Amino acid sequence: MEEYSIALAIREEVFGKTHALTSDSHTEIGKLLTEVQDFEEAESRHRKALRIRETVINRESPEAAESHYWIGYVLNQKGDYSGALKAHKKAFAIRSKILSKKHPDTKASLRSIRANENCQREP
Repeated sequence: MEEYSIALAIREEVFGKTHALTSDSHTEIGKLLTEVQDFEEAESRHRKALRIRETVINRESPEAAESHYWIGYVLNQKGDYSGALKAHKKAFAIRSKILSKKHPDTKASLRSIRANENCQREP
């Protein structure tokens, strides 16, 4: 984790706090925090990456879709199934529009939507 924090600090210093590479560092830190089940901080990092990506890249970019996907994943882990479903649907909408319905990332979003819907149906 320390290495990722150092990388983030370097990227913020070199590129600034609102650069695409800086958002990548937030995403990677968010993934690590998810692995250690620090879901609150993981969600915060993914949302920060999303804000940067929507501002400097595009609201409908593969990078923004990735952030929506990870936000959905974290929310699902927290038990917020409706929030997760919303995020996964946003990722799917972006990916199916700019990639294709057959692209592996688009398929991953569709699987996440189905899994999330199943979680909501279970007693």
